Amino acid sequence: MAPRLSVLIPTRNRGAILERVIQGIASDPEAAALGKAGLEVLALGDGCTDDTGARVERLRGSVPFALRWFALAQGGANAARNVGLREAAGEVVLILNDDTIPQPGCLAAHLAFHDRMPDQAQGALGRVTLDPAIPGTLLRSLHLDRSWRELEGRTQLTWREFWTANLSLKKRFLDRTQVRFDESLRYVHDDVEMGWRLETFGLRLWYVPEAIAHHHHPLTLEEYLRMGDREGASLALWDQRLVPRFRRLLRAYRYTPALPLAARVFKYGLLDLAVNPLTEPLVLAAARASEERRPALARLLYGAAYARRKRAAIRRVRRGGLAYP
Repeated sequence: MAPRLSVLIPTRNRGAILERVIQGIASDPEAAALGKAGLEVLALGDGCTDDTGARVERLRGSVPFALRWFALAQGGANAARNVGLREAAGEVVLILNDDTIPQPGCLAAHLAFHDRMPDQAQGALGRVTLDPAIPGTLLRSLHLDRSWRELEGRTQLTWREFWTANLSLKKRFLDRTQVRFDESLRYVHDDVEMGWRLETFGLRLWYVPEAIAHHHHPLTLEEYLRMGDREGASLALWDQRLVPRFRRLLRAYRYTPALPLAARVFKYGLLDLAVNPLTEPLVLAAARASEERRPALARLLYGAAYARRKRAAIRRVRRGGLAYP
């Protein structure tokens, strides 16, 4: 008999936080109720060179579910997710990030949704909040808060919210459509691209805010800016796979080549003049100085530096440069 639930967690060299994620699953009462026959957790190591595998193996005997470790060649999170989709045996597949810790009730909320919505094409996005165990910072709120805050009051979502931090789908739907993650996309929007393709097969995505997970990710300025670079690269790669009439889909992500000419020339042209490699250090210094007394200004300045990195990466990839140097 197939397990009721398969949990997929792609990871790379973050053994300590992955251990907390697995322990979070184990602390959910639903994990004990499902047991080893009803719940499997697949830890998908993306070319790990640290002690992640050893940590997973040590946990195997202490958790109430079947815990499986996959030591994979490095191919990116999407490649690891695809291995998980191939190997998962559960009726429902829940995909987590390796830094989103499910809270008690999360598993039950996902399964209850799928019981209420038996149609194959119905999927659920759980809620992700900042982990209170980590001191809040302005950068962390920029990274996560805004996106999830915009979901408040909504029930039905679209492919644009196909976020694999806390997302569940029926395995029969995935097997029927044979849609898989694009392994050339490594970071940022690497998941929503698959959501867009699944929506053409009838995917209906719903928000289930009672399925809560905590995002345990201290964020440095360097990481934040690198995310801007990676977002731009991913958007440019995605654009290469779209026929021209679908390019407008990327406008929602401020992908400059898809925007109207006036916006490209005036708005973003002026921004490139104001925030460039020479002025960026001054912009960041002003942002740091404004954090305490003028946080709104600090958010604006940090966002401007992020957007500059994003636009520069778009230009680099469109000119044939490396996507993820």
